[in-house]
Amino acid sequence: MEFVDGEPLNSTEDLVACGGIAKALAHLSQIRNNQPGPLGGGLAYGLLWIEGDWISPKSAEDVETYFNTRQLKRHEKLNIQDQPFNLCHLDVVPRNVLKLGNGSSCLLDWASAGFYPRFFEICALRLNNIHVNKVCSIEALIQQEEKQARLLEKAYYLKEKHAQYV
Repeated sequence: MEFVDGEPLNSTEDLVACGGIAKALAHLSQIRNNQPGPLGGGLAYGLLWIEGDWISPKSAEDVETYFNTRQLKRHEKLNIQDQPFNLCHLDVVPRNVLKLGNGSSCLLDWASAGFYPRFFEICALRLNNIHVNKVCSIEALIQQEEKQARLLEKAYYLKEKHAQYV
C-alpha cells in the first residue's frame, strides 16, 4: 500500500461506486488453473479458512476434504470436482482498494487470492456484507453453484460459531 500513490476507500458505498473493481473481478474470473490453491502456492488462508488450520491444497479433493471434515460433518458435502478453478481475490473490501489520482483503482492485499470455483469469490463478498450485484460483474451463479455457495457459507458460519468456544 505504501508503494502506490492513492487514497483508500472509506466505505462499502465507495466500493460500489468504484466500477473498476467489477471489471477487475470479471477479468480475474477468466484466468484459470488446473488445480485449486493459493496464488503462487503455499497455504490457503483468509476469511473462508479456519485460522491456524490452513492447508496447501493440490486437488479439488483436498479442498472438499478440508471443508467436509472440519466444518460440514453433519451437513451436505461440498463438491467442487466439476468446477473450473478461477482466479479469486477473496478479500475485496474497501480497505483493500485505493483510488488513484487518475481515477482508476488499485486492488491490494493478495494474500488470500487463489484459484477456486468462482462461487468462492461471491461467498467472500457476501460474508463481508458487500452487495455482490453492485460490485461484482461475474455472471450469476447457476443453481448447482448456488447450492455449493450456500454450503461454503454454512461452513464459514460453523467456523465462526466454533471459534466462540475456543
